[in-house]
Amino acid sequence: MVQVGDTVESLPTPCLFADLDVVEANHRSLLKSVQGRAYIRPHAKACKSAKLCRWLCENGCVGVCVSKLSEAVQLVQNGVLNVHVSGQVVSVDGRKERVLSQLSTIPGARISVCVDSVENVQALHAAAKATGDGARLHVIIEVESGQKRCGVPREDTDLTLRIADVVKESAPYLQLDGLQVYHGMAQQIR
Repeated sequence: MVQVGDTVESLPTPCLFADLDVVEANHRSLLKSVQGRAYIRPHAKACKSAKLCRWLCENGCVGVCVSKLSEAVQLVQNGVLNVHVSGQVVSVDGRKERVLSQLSTIPGARISVCVDSVENVQALHAAAKATGDGARLHVIIEVESGQKRCGVPREDTDLTLRIADVVKESAPYLQLDGLQVYHGMAQQIR
């Protein structure tokens, strides 16, 4: 256990240092800046702390984002129940899709994930259906933003609509929540 007065050299790494007064002030400023016009869902990679993520969710954020399934598992197991996996969850044998589906059955959990292909939707549906009652994944179609990184090509509206149809046909195990478009170069624009 870390105690006040411990030397930096004695701390386990990685170790998050945060001035909680500054964290709270920044959080209040963020919430004030959107004034109910947007939902805030910070990326957990900024802190990698379930305790801080729970605090954010208890204080105005709708949930958190993660990049990897393993991060989602750790956060949900530690009480962060609204988690969005901001990329696709894909495996050859369906194992990752099953783990994601099982997370959605934890009482109070709301798990969302991005998709960019019909095959991905079908794999998620199969996993959720195999998991059984209570399994429900919230699906967001990722649309490519111009960086050529990931997502349905933005000019391929037919594919986007086909994916949406397949998600809707997969109810009640999958629910379409919307679109995600992410352009990393826009992060620090002010």
